[in-house]
Amino acid sequence: MSDSVNSETNAVNGVSAEAFSLIQQAKQSNAEALGELLDSCRGYLLLVADQKLSADLKVKVAASDIVQEAYLKAHENIAQFRGQSSEEFLAWMRKILLNTFLNKRRRYVGATRQISQEKSEGAVNLNSLAIDASSPSTHAIRDEEAEHVFELLQELPEDYQRIIRLRSRDELSYAEIAQQMGRSTDAVRLLWSRAIEALTRKCQQN
Repeated sequence: MSDSVNSETNAVNGVSAEAFSLIQQAKQSNAEALGELLDSCRGYLLLVADQKLSADLKVKVAASDIVQEAYLKAHENIAQFRGQSSEEFLAWMRKILLNTFLNKRRRYVGATRQISQEKSEGAVNLNSLAIDASSPSTHAIRDEEAEHVFELLQELPEDYQRIIRLRSRDELSYAEIAQQMGRSTDAVRLLWSRAIEALTRKCQQN
């Protein structure tokens, strides 16, 4: 089946022909296409990362660091992505981001425990101290991007803000959101797609 027929078929099935084309190109190692896909979900991923980071971990890691690591994982594993739509790609990236966050937290907790043990034994080495010496101001500067995205979120219509929070912070399913918002599941899916598109445009314009 030709690419044009594929695109037309997916458009009829509710999948954006543009997103489908970008995904196919990205899976064929087209870095520019993958970069465009990643840029389209950066704002949302920054919000998710920022909401997942606890106050003590934010001193060590910036939300943008986690997003960047997730990007690298996406570059390494894009050939394994089986979705066809922008929504599926966003869900895939969110999963990668959460795995990246969990790995970061495990490393941080492990390092913290090691430092505590060494301090109690009176044998703190310089490498361990270096973990504690990271500058909070450095991470605060890098977190400005996440704060900026949050500010842009406040400029969106209330329904857009609400559905993004329910998905990114509360991790609710479409069915659960539909119940809360008094809408059908299909209407919630459409609202979610439009909210992410609006947030993406805001991020690209600012």
